[in-house]
Amino acid sequence: MRFIVIVFAGFFSIAAQANLKLEWLAPELENQDVKQLLESSKVLQTSVELINDNWQLEDDILLRLGGEEDPYYDPETSTIYFSYYFADEIAQRFIAANPNADLAAQNSFVISGVVHTLFHEYAHVLVDYLNLPVLGREEDAADSFASYVLLTMMQDGPQLLKDGADLFYLESLDPEPFASVMLSDSHSLPIQRFYMSLCHLFASDEQAYQYLITEHDFDEEWVNTCFMDYDIIISSWQALLFEEGAES
Repeated sequence: MRFIVIVFAGFFSIAAQANLKLEWLAPELENQDVKQLLESSKVLQTSVELINDNWQLEDDILLRLGGEEDPYYDPETSTIYFSYYFADEIAQRFIAANPNADLAAQNSFVISGVVHTLFHEYAHVLVDYLNLPVLGREEDAADSFASYVLLTMMQDGPQLLKDGADLFYLESLDPEPFASVMLSDSHSLPIQRFYMSLCHLFASDEQAYQYLITEHDFDEEWVNTCFMDYDIIISSWQALLFEEGAES
């Protein structure tokens, strides 16, 4: 690992002890299984606990699971909206790409996609509440925050990030992946998000993920860029969060 990781626990000392709180909406019949999967997931529970242990804000942040919205953070209501349909969509993409995989593998992939997305959306929360400076597109910064948390703060984070990257790849297989509506979107293209996530994963542990170079035919220039990009996202997020914690 090329970068020495220092995890700052309990960055903020806010008297109100605000937390990320979950609200489970009643599912439609076709969403009952995925709601049960999410409710029983220890990985999702650990992710929420990690957020609450490290980033306590002046207001409670609501994670509302259910409804029909794609995942997004609404600063007006301090709510992260997350539909069961999105989780079901992750499952369907996995099944289409891995028709012989068992249910345990499918469920693991779904949880990975949900957790990766949760940290992405929580980055928007931190930018909003802490007025964090963002150079470049905020959506790219949110992806980098997900990589930062998964690679430095969660024991199984690297595998969660790998699955999250693979989800981006599966999304890139949709018809018309370069439709004009996507080119004007605030997010990078799914295939770009796939490569950037793999870049962070590879640079976090060169020996463990050496196989990615051959598997995806990455060239030397890409490898060198990955090391630089990884060091930048780790040092930048640590600096931003530590400075905010020191000022609290």
